[in-house]
Amino acid sequence: MTREHEQLTVPSIRIVGEQDGPAEQKIKTQFSEFLAGTGFQCRAYLVRAKYGSSDELNVALLVRLQSGDSRFVNSGLGRLFHSVFRPDQHLDIMFLSESEEENVKTLVKPFFSSSEAN
Repeated sequence: MTREHEQLTVPSIRIVGEQDGPAEQKIKTQFSEFLAGTGFQCRAYLVRAKYGSSDELNVALLVRLQSGDSRFVNSGLGRLFHSVFRPDQHLDIMFLSESEEENVKTLVKPFFSSSEAN
């Protein structure tokens, strides 16, 4: 079954903290192996976040991609996520600008950072 990717725009994102636990450690390892294999310059963060004025907690994978193809990265990360979690689960993947990442780095540390990413 092919999953459709839906593109959403959120007015703002508030990082609540890192999303971590045994299942998250497993997927972070897989995400890291995938990202390292691309050769792209990037960093990645798995966070708990609230969007806009909502108090609903969401899990988001934030990626600062300094080189490479965001569509390729999005597709690969999505496939890995769905190989670990139930089909009815979803993961929001967001690509960060440099200034957005500066704000994120004050709240959480990346679980992956390519050696070339500055």
